[in-house]
Amino acid sequence: MTSQLEPPTGGDVDIGYQLTAVVLVTFTLAAIAVTLRMYARLKIVRKVGLDDWLILFAVVCFKFSCSKILVDCVNGNCSCSALLLRSQSLSASTMEAWEDMRSI
Repeated sequence: MTSQLEPPTGGDVDIGYQLTAVVLVTFTLAAIAVTLRMYARLKIVRKVGLDDWLILFAVVCFKFSCSKILVDCVNGNCSCSALLLRSQSLSASTMEAWEDMRSI
């Protein structure tokens, strides 16, 4: 049983600026929180545990993920159809067919 995909409202809309804002705010907040935690552990408690190193590792991984998203947005890959799964990809002929059906 396959479900029919509806085209995005207003056509293939670029949401790069929205995605960029969310990524930058989220990463900035995460980096500030981890920096403050590491500062407190190093200067106040004077002991850094395994959990601290794992959190730092997670933020570094998150940084690479954010970088990939930002590069995709700069290259124009943040449109609605670019964010669909491969099995849901919208071809140009499909978009033209939807536009023709709307005009009827």
